Amino acid sequence: MKKLRSRDYKKIARQRLLGKYGTVIGASFISGLSVAACLIIAFMSFYGAVLSENRPGIYGNSAAATAGAAIITALFLIGAVVLLILFMAGEYKLALNIGRKRQCSIKDIFFAFERGSRPFRFMISYIMVSAAGFALLEGINTALDLGVDRGLHPAVLISIAVLCYILYYYIFWGFSFNLYIRTDRPDSGIFEALGESFRLMRKRRIRLFLISLSFLPWIFIVYITLGIAILWLAPYMQLVSVLFYLDAKGELIKEETVDEVPVL
Repeated sequence: MKKLRSRDYKKIARQRLLGKYGTVIGASFISGLSVAACLIIAFMSFYGAVLSENRPGIYGNSAAATAGAAIITALFLIGAVVLLILFMAGEYKLALNIGRKRQCSIKDIFFAFERGSRPFRFMISYIMVSAAGFALLEGINTALDLGVDRGLHPAVLISIAVLCYILYYYIFWGFSFNLYIRTDRPDSGIFEALGESFRLMRKRRIRLFLISLSFLPWIFIVYITLGIAILWLAPYMQLVSVLFYLDAKGELIKEETVDEVPVL
């Protein structure tokens, strides 16, 4: 079977998103509002701590008020991060249902709160891969800074940087399907999902890279519209990513790309 191209994934994504943008935007609104509420409470608590330090006695014991506000701030900041990750699982579930042409609703955003969804494993997977990626990038940047300090030739530094970043993306693009697999099979082990993602991404990294590049013009449109276009672009990009995942698993049928839809 002929490999699907970027335009094919986009064509199918637009077909399957028809009539479902309201559901996707509604789900995003619920998740965004919940996270924002935690951040607002954290900010107000932090502001209260600062106020109690600057104006002792306004809340009684200034030290106690500051300590209490600091604890509340920390708890709600952690809560915001946890909610952000858990709602991410819901967004993946919604996108997977749309990609598979299954019944979907705003309730999918609460997938991680359902029995059997294993939210802790999802959070651990996300945090572990994110932390490893951040640590590796910091290591690369530190090594390059040392090279500059020791006076390495610019050509050598550039060569090292290119090789390091190619290695970085080779490794971490291999985990691109990790969270989709976690959402699909919540009971799977953390390292099992990572291994399957790496296997599915074999010989597909360049294709995913080219698909990602094809969205660059739309990023500029988001800036031009002051971010409004992201309401349309974000679900579109995510569904293309989901379709790429489904194609890697052999779930997409070639005939579904026949219907002509204008290519953007």
